[in-house]
Formats: sequence, structure tokens, C-alpha cells
Amino acid sequence: MACVTKTTEIVLEASSATFGKEQRECVTPILGLTGGESFHISNVDTDFYVWFTVNAVGVDPAPAGKTAIEVDLPTGYTVAQAIALIKTEVETAKAFYGRLCPDNTCVVLESYRIGASLSVLADVDTGFTFEEVTTGLTEALGKTKEGITVNFEATTFDVKSNQTGELLLDQIIQGTSANMEMSLLEVSKSKLETILAEGYGDKYTPAAGTTLVGFGTTKNFKSSFESAGRVVLHPLRLDASDRTEDVTFWKTLPMPSSINYDGSDTKALSITFNALVDENRPSEISVFAVGDSAQYLA
Repeated sequence: MACVTKTTEIVLEASSATFGKEQRECVTPILGLTGGESFHISNVDTDFYVWFTVNAVGVDPAPAGKTAIEVDLPTGYTVAQAIALIKTEVETAKAFYGRLCPDNTCVVLESYRIGASLSVLADVDTGFTFEEVTTGLTEALGKTKEGITVNFEATTFDVKSNQTGELLLDQIIQGTSANMEMSLLEVSKSKLETILAEGYGDKYTPAAGTTLVGFGTTKNFKSSFESAGRVVLHPLRLDASDRTEDVTFWKTLPMPSSINYDGSDTKALSITFNALVDENRPSEISVFAVGDSAQYLA
């Protein structure tokens, strides 16, 4: 009789968590380019330069160590055309996501991974206006106490037969939600500052003084999206480059619920992350996703 080895899919899973924000730069074009103008911009991986031709006329400035993104403007182009073409070319190059401003006068170039850009955005000779919308950051949240829990929930509406009142004919999906709970053991000042100031709290630095961080009133009645970042849960059994089983909340804020100051127990900071809908992500995964969220999705 042949021996049979049975494999059971039982996994003891420990994970690390990282919270961060994507670098976002707002670019407002102007009229009057003649060709050959450029500006320098970076995401978390690569230094780029965006250079312009007008009706295919213009000399590539080819700065050393930077990757080219060419935008060909038509003769007599409008600002709206410049915005649309910049958005198209940066996305074709898989360098940034392009998001149109609400009034369609500018385009926001967003890095597809969390973290600060490699170098500061710099204009060469375009005369465009640039504004940093969000400063990229990444903060490893460190070791946790009693693990990390991810909770999922779906809200449904029951459709029942009018004749019986009890027969369930269907369930209409009204929405889904997710949250992540953890207790951090490595409560350093930098981590606490990130969790508070980049979430529901804020920070204040007096003149010639040191920074204080906490809760106040500066964010009252403001949209959570203005402060939201991304949290990524990564299984420790996988290499850092293997993101196939990562759990990502695209938009979320860290909500600390308690921190203990007890000399007889380890100091721990309890946090909950509630997933918000990110309308800039594909609708199929706009709440959360399992898989490689660091890849280009557009």
C-alpha cells in the first residue's frame, strides 16, 4: 500500500504593519511653451523629468540620472489640453497617478507607493506653478502585543416574500467595511507623533522650542480624507519584496484608543484603523485589498 502524506493548510501568522502617505504634487500649467522646457519630479523609486515639445518641436534637455517623460503639446494648446496630456503621459510611463483638480485647472501627480519622493520637485523653465499637496511618509509601526486583528463586515438588506413574510428571496448588498486592531509595543516618540499628528490629532512647535503632539481643535469638522493615509499589513513569513498576501487599507486614519502607564506591564498603545472608501482606486477593491498594493494599478 502506498504511503500518503496529507498536507493541512494551517498557518501561524505573525505580521508587521506600516502606515504612510503617498507624495502628491499639484501642477498648474501655463500657456506659451515653445518646446524644450522641463521640470523635475520624483516618486519613491525614480527621478523623472517631464519635458515638452510643441507640435513635435523641442530639444530634449536630457539631465543626467533622470528618466524622461515627454509631453507633446499641440500648437495653440489650452491649459485643459496640457493638463490632460500630462496626466496621460505620466500614467503611460507608470510613474504617477494623475488626478484632476475639482476645478480642472491643475493636475495632482500622486506616487503609487507610500513614502517620501527621492528629491524635491523643481521647475527648470516651464513657468508652471507647483504645490505640495501631501508630503509622503512611511512609518513602520513596530512590534505588537497579542497580534493584529483584521475585521470584515458586509451590510445586507433582506428581501422576503410578502405572502409568507419569512421566506428569504434575496439579500441586497448595501456595503462592506473593514477595520484593523493592534496594540503597539514600541511606543517611541516618533511613532506616537506619526500616529497622532498624521491621524485625528496635530502637532505644534513654538518658536525656539520643541514639538508637542496631541489632540486639539484644528481638525474639527474637516474631512477625514485630508489626513488619511495607507496602512499595509505584511506577513513576516514572506520576504519584504513578496507582497502577494499583504492586506492594504487604502484610506484610513489611526485612532488610538488607550495607552497604559503601568510599571507592572509592558507599555502598549491600542489603535484601530477603519477603512475608508478610496474612489481613486478601482471600484472592485476601493475599500481594502489583499495582494500587492505597491504595484501600479492604473
